[in-house]
Amino acid sequence: MKPGIYTDLTDEQYRAIEACSQSQLKLFQKSARAVHESKEFPKQSSAFKMGTAADLLLFNPKRFQEEFVEYSGSAKADGEWTTERRGKGWAEFKEFAEREGKQILTEAELAEAQSYAKAAHQHPVAAGLLVDGKSHVVVVWEDEHTGLLCKAQLDYLQHLESEDHMIVDVKTTRSITPRAWAADSFKYGYHVQAAFYLDGLFDQLYGGFNSTDLPHIGFTDIAVEKGSPRPEVVCYEVPPQLIYYGRQQYRGWLEEYAACKESGVWPGIADRMTMQTKPPEWIREKVELDYNAGYGAP
Repeated sequence: MKPGIYTDLTDEQYRAIEACSQSQLKLFQKSARAVHESKEFPKQSSAFKMGTAADLLLFNPKRFQEEFVEYSGSAKADGEWTTERRGKGWAEFKEFAEREGKQILTEAELAEAQSYAKAAHQHPVAAGLLVDGKSHVVVVWEDEHTGLLCKAQLDYLQHLESEDHMIVDVKTTRSITPRAWAADSFKYGYHVQAAFYLDGLFDQLYGGFNSTDLPHIGFTDIAVEKGSPRPEVVCYEVPPQLIYYGRQQYRGWLEEYAACKESGVWPGIADRMTMQTKPPEWIREKVELDYNAGYGAP
């Protein structure tokens, strides 16, 4: 795949692009081996399925109908109706879904995914960010420092045809309060994603950061609260300080990725040494004080 901006690729075509993604890079927080295994053995979790369902309901309802099917239950041998995912009725429905190439959602899962999409569309600020643009825009670029091919799939790129762009990403979260969002955002590396996506878009629109008087490109996360029939929504714009910090992180991981790719060696957390068990931070000071007071005596 050549570097460029693509507006008509399917998810399958995007995943087939042999390039480095931000989700892979963030696995360097664990180890290089985790990055390599993610390519060989991609995981499809229930959370990933729900995220995909909500994403399609929000941006492409027609494709949702093509890729998902609801299981509302089946009849038992005695004629009783059941929603349990076992028995002959469930087995037959599962075989049908596999033949059609569709993922299965329960009635509750479908209602949950629909509530996320509805909440985003009805929120006055979020709805305003999801107009005058294009969903699932794919950006492919070559990193100027490592020469690695990189890729990103933007949930939504607003003002695609103008110079006042906004990258919009929709995320579900346990709590949309500023304190909880800040913790989750940093834990899951959303600032890394923002920096990676922005740099890729800058590269393809303006040839990188060497140009003068570059227009502003913003990045906003639409946070949708999980676990509520009427989820709350908050739109959080990622500030430049966090984007700068995320840029330093992902560039370091890109260098590590390039080195592993060249050597063919993808080390685990501690392949050539033992590590020392450390107490958690909340008890670490007391452990040290008790040890020093007793000088380590049994």
